[in-house]
Amino acid sequence: MYADNDNLVEEIVNDNFYDIRSDGTIWARKPKSGPMARGKIYPLRQVDHNREGYRLVRYKDKYLNCHRIVYCKFVGELEYDLDINHKDGNKSNNNIS
Repeated sequence: MYADNDNLVEEIVNDNFYDIRSDGTIWARKPKSGPMARGKIYPLRQVDHNREGYRLVRYKDKYLNCHRIVYCKFVGELEYDLDINHKDGNKSNNNIS
């Protein structure tokens, strides 16, 4: 079910252009060169929700579940059939705590 995008989840976690935070937000770093660049970071726009109620971000023209990105960053490797449960039952709350 998730195997197609899990390789991209692991890729975004290891991509230095992105900052995945334990509060469930994902930030993108602006490049330090170019006319608009100032070496700042800004929040990555999250797509509202998919049909299951999970928050999504776009990465390399694919939509990835934010909760799987946060899990991979702070807990560990994703298994093919891994279900990640939200402790509070709120699928849009991606806070790791």
